[in-house]
Amino acid sequence: MLLENVHHLNVLNNFEVEDVQDFVDQIVILMPEVRDLHISLSLEEDVSYIIDHMPKLELLNGIRVERDHINSNEEEEKPLELGE
Repeated sequence: MLLENVHHLNVLNNFEVEDVQDFVDQIVILMPEVRDLHISLSLEEDVSYIIDHMPKLELLNGIRVERDHINSNEEEEKPLELGE
């Protein structure tokens, strides 16, 4: 059963999410149209995982998701080339 009409999901104070990445995978399957997610996060890698796996997400905990900024940071983080 897909919950395609769910665009806003707030799981703050409802229950503790033990595995954020697994939870996000379930959201993507059951509620693919979520654009606004409020969830308790403590790890930066979970934030990256959410942004990478929820392409329709526009707001994460009330903060606008800026995908262009993320992509430009990845381009800037090229390996340092040593001179000969």
